[in-house]
Amino acid sequence: MSHASSLLLALLVYLAWSWWSKNTSNRRLPPGPRPIPFLGNVHQLPSEFQHKTFSEWGKQYGDLVFAQLFQSKAIIVNSLRVAQDLLERRSAVASDRPPMSLLNDVLGWDSDFGFMRYGERWRMHRKWTHLAFETQAALQSYAPIQYRERAKLLSALLKHPKDYREHIERFAAALIMEVAYGYTLVSDDDEFFRRTRHAIQLTVDVGSAAASLIDFFPILKHVPAWLPGAGFMRDALAARKAVREHIDIPYDAVKNDVISGQAKSSFVSALIAQHLKDDTLTPNIEEDIKGGASGLYIAAAETTATVLTTFILAMVLHPKVYKKAQDEIDRVVGNSRLPDLGDRDSLPYIECVIKELFRWNSPTPLGLPHALTENQEYNGYSLPGGATIFTNIWQMTQDAEFYPEPEKFRPERFQEMDIDTAKRTDPRRYIFGFGRRICPGRHFADTNVWFGIASIVATLDICKARDINGNEITPRIFFPRGMVSAPEPFICEIRPRQGRPAEALILQALSSTDA
Repeated sequence: MSHASSLLLALLVYLAWSWWSKNTSNRRLPPGPRPIPFLGNVHQLPSEFQHKTFSEWGKQYGDLVFAQLFQSKAIIVNSLRVAQDLLERRSAVASDRPPMSLLNDVLGWDSDFGFMRYGERWRMHRKWTHLAFETQAALQSYAPIQYRERAKLLSALLKHPKDYREHIERFAAALIMEVAYGYTLVSDDDEFFRRTRHAIQLTVDVGSAAASLIDFFPILKHVPAWLPGAGFMRDALAARKAVREHIDIPYDAVKNDVISGQAKSSFVSALIAQHLKDDTLTPNIEEDIKGGASGLYIAAAETTATVLTTFILAMVLHPKVYKKAQDEIDRVVGNSRLPDLGDRDSLPYIECVIKELFRWNSPTPLGLPHALTENQEYNGYSLPGGATIFTNIWQMTQDAEFYPEPEKFRPERFQEMDIDTAKRTDPRRYIFGFGRRICPGRHFADTNVWFGIASIVATLDICKARDINGNEITPRIFFPRGMVSAPEPFICEIRPRQGRPAEALILQALSSTDA
């Protein structure tokens, strides 16, 4: 190496180290893994299952961990107590989102309420969703939709049990599509349903290591798709087109119906009608309504489908739990009708099963990141403003202090707790987010999950499939990377429940709801 080259290399190393020192000195940051210049801790972070790496860091450094990801500062929270301290008790300065340039600027999810930066626009969306999902009147108005779609789900599972995953996804999508757009899904192959699934899948697929660099270096979003090595941008543009179709097409259909006077009651139709009446339906407002509706789908449908699919897996693996749930349904509901919402308080074991499902496989292991808007002092540590906060929800659900033997699926753990402890450790208190960013559709999603589980338990038997030699096939417990933590595809057997008039009950439910 020449003398000039050596000097240049030394200068670059010095500048990198100076940059690092400037960004980390003069404050007592929480402990964390040792960084290297420029990269920080990026080289120590895998491309998937980051929550497990964060958990390992937590064992070494504690509930609050600091990491440097290129120029971005990250605070990892591994305990419920710290998450509540920072994100709920200090929500005024911890309710922002990081820029998320890939999702918002490149893929076009910027009008989605969940990904939006904290501010006036976010508050407007929060008001809309509160009226739609956090009033008792609104939630009660959705009951007829839930009863109808419950009947469709059971009928589909009865006729085509091998396609249980598609039926569950359609059930979850149908509920929110009706509420958001007043649109009734007619089949698993519905055009709107397929379009939305396509947009979500392309969004997940784009999340490669190269594309993720856009979040750390936003200038990369301007890289031309034709440039050699920029294949991630070509994929991103294809995903953006699918996202726009998912956002625009159902909205435009509802708007046309509102103008012609044929619109059904829905989240979108109500907002369009109100803004038309007030002469305030500007392009910006229209974009907000579109994003608000599409965000409802992402939040509610994905969570519901994930939990119900996890339920099928857990029951295949734990037949004694399923039998115990069936016995409770028999005692409380009998065999002449399906469970309804009035039965919920009388079915405590079903409730424990639902809690354990959310705990055993949290739909969103890391939730969505928060961002600090100001410097904060916490427990002797200085937390820098602008830092991204990752809440390791997965670690919270696996905390052996509250959930002994957390790897085991055991609903009885909640029955063994006293009332206060069971309430405090109910995973539904935190898996939907924290503080001002808590998911407003959580009650709707939870009710949808209850409807699905109680109804399946009442009418169907679930067990392991068998191979051609009659041997049981035990599914693998694996939750691959995706928008949410859903189980990998697995086979099982679903059939009408023995000893109950399952088919008659399902037919009766179909006829009574005009499904």
